[in-house]
Amino acid sequence: MEQAQSIIHAVAERLGRSNNDIATLIDAFSAEIGKALAAEDTVAIPGFGTLSARKETEHIVTDLSTGKRMLMPPSIVSQFKPGSRLIKAIQ
Repeated sequence: MEQAQSIIHAVAERLGRSNNDIATLIDAFSAEIGKALAAEDTVAIPGFGTLSARKETEHIVTDLSTGKRMLMPPSIVSQFKPGSRLIKAIQ
């Protein structure tokens, strides 16, 4: 959580806004991305990356330690593909 607070503080200083304004912005941004992914839409943020969601059908997995087979229910899996600017920033 400390990392999140330091990012909020850095963005607030850079934009000349309060920490609360930036925290509210991030919460709203996260909620909208969550809604889009729940609807299985793709969210592309230029330079940062692409977030997407896909449905995974039910499937059978085997526990390697016991050999027991289990049925896994269907689920929605989120994926992130970093953009070129983010990749360059990391390297």
